Amino acid sequence: MKSVFSRRPSPALVVAFIALFAALAGTAIGLSRNSVGANQLKKNSVKTAKIRNNAVTRAKIAGNAVNGAKVADGSLTGADVAGDSLTGTNINESTLGPVPSANALGGIAASSYQQKCNQGTAGAWALIDGDNAGIGTAYGTTGVSAGFNCATGGGVTVRRVALGNFNVCFANNFPLVALTSPINSVAAGQDNIISWGRVNDAACAGGTAAEVKVLDNDGATFEDQRFSVAILK
Repeated sequence: MKSVFSRRPSPALVVAFIALFAALAGTAIGLSRNSVGANQLKKNSVKTAKIRNNAVTRAKIAGNAVNGAKVADGSLTGADVAGDSLTGTNINESTLGPVPSANALGGIAASSYQQKCNQGTAGAWALIDGDNAGIGTAYGTTGVSAGFNCATGGGVTVRRVALGNFNVCFANNFPLVALTSPINSVAAGQDNIISWGRVNDAACAGGTAAEVKVLDNDGATFEDQRFSVAILK
């Protein structure tokens, strides 16, 4: 008589026995650590819902792997940007709105600040060294020790018309009212007399200059002496 086990068991029977033994023994069949890598994952198979919060850190992201196209609009806030990490070259200026109007500067209302060349403000001023022998009959800056013209941001020139007679040109800034004062460079107590007037002068840009005359305190003798002049708009 042949043995009942002389026939080779079928593969299906072998698998059934293995499954039965595993079930009876309570053995769990699992994957070894690190056995699943990028090659075993199907493209786009890992979704956001399958990633634990805070599981992906900077160390796990390749350099330059995240760019603008990978960041959702509005997902970044100021807290996500390191302090002083953005410069002018990183910001599209055309996307910035206007700066809000300032109601006060240094605690002083903006309306209290003098505005350049507005009516009622100082339009220009100059300190002229009338005793400087280098002042010529043509306009120049020789003899202008200091000055400012709000119409041009500069442009104060002077020429000597005659002894004690000067034309001061504030280019393109027509003088409505001029204030003049002597700056004595002679013996103490010897004052000079200053007079001024508007004069047509084609050599001065705008066609009008401030004519300043310096007289000795006798009121009759012209002198080349220092003076200041300012114009109001």
